[in-house]
Amino acid sequence: MFAFAFTLPYAFGAAHRVAGEGREATASSLALVASGLFGPALAPLLVGAVSDSVAAAGWGRGLSIGLLLVPLACAITALACREIDRRLRSS
Repeated sequence: MFAFAFTLPYAFGAAHRVAGEGREATASSLALVASGLFGPALAPLLVGAVSDSVAAAGWGRGLSIGLLLVPLACAITALACREIDRRLRSS
């Protein structure tokens, strides 16, 4: 839930500016779809691939290392959306 709380305000702000006046609802729905579908759909695949790669390399705790991608990806997404919003605001 922290990912949504920190990411979506910036995503909505950027999406509204890019979409333009009168298309804010469509932009908001696309931001929700992107954050709600792509992340949960791809995260298990990426975590599993990293976990398997770590285990094949002989390191311990492959799943633990793979699961570290989730908060890292959320933080990177939040920072990217914040930067986009900041740049759009200044233009």
